[in-house]
Amino acid sequence: RTSGGQFSFTLIDEGRNGLPVVYNGMKPGNFESAPSASVEGEVVEGKFIAARVSTQCPSKYVTADTNYVSDK
Repeated sequence: RTSGGQFSFTLIDEGRNGLPVVYNGMKPGNFESAPSASVEGEVVEGKFIAARVSTQCPSKYVTADTNYVSDK
């Protein structure tokens, strides 16, 4: 969700645990199609306040032959 220059979403870890994230900045252009996101920041009152949000570009990590997604 984007509102007034603030972007928020729920970060879900490998154990399916969710944490609300608030980022005071623009949503990355490929956010919906990215296989994963990384955030930097701190937890304040039960929310992760992100100083930076980074995403992987799916086309960089998928090979045409196998559709294998690398974790590198």
